[in-house]
Amino acid sequence: FQQVDMHVSPGGQEADLLQALQNLVAAGVAGQQHPFALGLGEHDNLRHTVNLYEELIRVPLMIVIPGVKPRTVDTPVTLMDLGPTFLDLFSIKTPASFLGESLLPFARGKNPVLTRPIAAERSGTRTVVFGKYKVILDKSKGRQEIYDLTADPDEASNLADEMGPDGQHMFAMMRTFFDTH
Repeated sequence: FQQVDMHVSPGGQEADLLQALQNLVAAGVAGQQHPFALGLGEHDNLRHTVNLYEELIRVPLMIVIPGVKPRTVDTPVTLMDLGPTFLDLFSIKTPASFLGESLLPFARGKNPVLTRPIAAERSGTRTVVFGKYKVILDKSKGRQEIYDLTADPDEASNLADEMGPDGQHMFAMMRTFFDTH
């Protein structure tokens, strides 16, 4: 505490540090809390964080803003939303090149409809969520997958072969998204 205080307040004034902490905005994500929640064995997964299935990428995001009452929001968000959120806190307009959207309306008690995609990429695998459908393209294994997250939240039933032209359209939109961004 004393070393932190010396960096924040060269005069060593604890009151300055406490004042700074009262105005601190913090954000963080929480990973799996115990070894049995690593997704091991699911989707042929023998290691942690090697795929983009829900059991590994859906984790809580917490934002603490001084003076704002905590609330739980079930709307899916992404780390892309943090930049616009922090800019919004300082009343700075989000550049058009940013993909995320500000989450500050949630902190103000509203329930906005977010329009940007939920997307992720890791080691040659890409995923985008289009409404209730999650599309996964694993280039290294040559595998295409589509899951209805509402009916199949465990992603057990791959619908890619059943979706026909609608599925191929989703894969085309995903490729366009990643080629563009």
